[in-house]
Amino acid sequence: MLILEVFAIKGLRRVNVLFKRGGSAARRHLLRLLEECNLLEKSTSKKILDETEGIDFLNHYRLVDPDKIENYARAFVVEDSDFDTILKSDVLHIDEATEVSFRMFAVISALCERVTSLE
Repeated sequence: MLILEVFAIKGLRRVNVLFKRGGSAARRHLLRLLEECNLLEKSTSKKILDETEGIDFLNHYRLVDPDKIENYARAFVVEDSDFDTILKSDVLHIDEATEVSFRMFAVISALCERVTSLE
């Protein structure tokens, strides 16, 4: 039996291996993240923006591609070892005092992909 050394694997393949190892707990956490993140529009109707209401800029300007949210969530679940929906460690090379929510993680990941594609 071949056992993969996780530290030798990089990128999407690493996320997929670790996500599978997480089993049903990882899948439940993924579904919870996707449900709570408010990055996926629930209705297809356009909302009229009103100055009296707050504007959800992430959804309105589509800063995060809806087709990539599940991949971001898988990567987040792999790093969120205690399943509290907050990354506390230096995963994104942000200082140790910063706590990263899934919404923040998704925006940072989306912006990193856009910058990488421009290079």
